[in-house]
Amino acid sequence: MRAAVVVTLLNDPRVVRTLRSLDRQERPPDTVLVADGGSTDGSLAAIEALGPSFALRVEHLPGSVAETRAAAVPRLDADVLVFLDADEVAPPAWLACLLGPIEAGEADVVGGPTRPYAPARSRAEAYINDFEAWFYDHVVARDATMLPMGNSAWRRRVFDEAGNFDARLRFGGEDYDMNLRAAQAGFRLRYEPGAWVYHDQSHLDAFRKVMRRKYRYGKGATMAYLKNGVLGRKAPGAMGTAARFRHRYEVCGAFLKPVALAAGWAAWRRVRDEPARSPQDDARRGGPGRGGPGGGPGEGGPTPS
Repeated sequence: MRAAVVVTLLNDPRVVRTLRSLDRQERPPDTVLVADGGSTDGSLAAIEALGPSFALRVEHLPGSVAETRAAAVPRLDADVLVFLDADEVAPPAWLACLLGPIEAGEADVVGGPTRPYAPARSRAEAYINDFEAWFYDHVVARDATMLPMGNSAWRRRVFDEAGNFDARLRFGGEDYDMNLRAAQAGFRLRYEPGAWVYHDQSHLDAFRKVMRRKYRYGKGATMAYLKNGVLGRKAPGAMGTAARFRHRYEVCGAFLKPVALAAGWAAWRRVRDEPARSPQDDARRGGPGRGGPGGGPGEGGPTPS
């Protein structure tokens, strides 16, 4: 199967490290698309200096992460679309392990976990690393619809039949929305523990940054759950995370979750009657929309439950 890797970027020079790891894959990608959400730093210039063995393209697709990913999908001609984030580094066996179940006909969507890229340099980073390990072992391993988009592979026909990313989900949650729609359409989702990548969370070096991300991701997840009619099923688990993952940051985050839920409910009510804009609509207008904030460094990783 032809595999195309999509790396979503916004002002993150770590993307060079990510692309170099793709150049060392035992099963190399057929093509790599860096989908740039509007970088203004030196990231793009650094990419130009690389000389990878695979076909590398950079396309400017400004907008939120959901908008950028939605615009990237129709630009790729491949049997499998693979998503990797700019703050992740893939070991050499990663892509072969991730694609294995799809190429064997055992799954349509496959995702793997993350491991810390380096020892934590702050208490906030240590918390995020510990939370991600717990999240994959105790949440994703039991429910594959909780797979984050970073470090995942999708048969192209999932997007053809279940639809593209919903650009209305500007605050996050576009990954959960895609997972739920794929499952509802009858596609098989699988968590593959061996398909792990390193995840650099060093930018989350302060309590306020962690709480800001928790709030934004909680808001986005609420919108995705409301859209798919599963909020009543998902909310109790999300609200009870602090009781299962015991950490003082998680206790603080528990007080933030009802606020994020209310904000997500209000945000979904504002956009739910809008059409889920298609890349074809964007092309007719001359490019992807700019309706929301773009993602920052570290967009990958689980939306906190």
